[in-house]
Amino acid sequence: MSSSDTSSRGSRAGRGKLFVITGPSGVGKGTLIRRLREAVPGIDLSVSATTRAPREGERDAEDYHFMKPEEFDGFVRDTVNFLDYAGDPSQAQRRGIGIWVVLFLLVFTAFAWFLKKEYWKDVH
Repeated sequence: MSSSDTSSRGSRAGRGKLFVITGPSGVGKGTLIRRLREAVPGIDLSVSATTRAPREGERDAEDYHFMKPEEFDGFVRDTVNFLDYAGDPSQAQRRGIGIWVVLFLLVFTAFAWFLKKEYWKDVH
């Protein structure tokens, strides 16, 4: 890429375009992707995971990541946990503060109970 290419795209320099190729089994998604990658150099492919057995000619980590159902479930569980953490990075901080809030409320409740006890002692 020349410097004129970079400047003509402005702030979008280095960004690519995302294409999603989807369809039911057997419609030719793989053929389309293979021909597209042959015709246009530099296209990257995001490789999906599946629990099915490889078909003839399919290679692991190139066509699909072939996984056992237990592996796939573990991968999904780990991914969901990571996304939950990444989506709310302050959660750990709030949990740490929450413990102190509960302790404060317990101490405050005990203090209020003792004050009530002392106050009502003189009323009777």
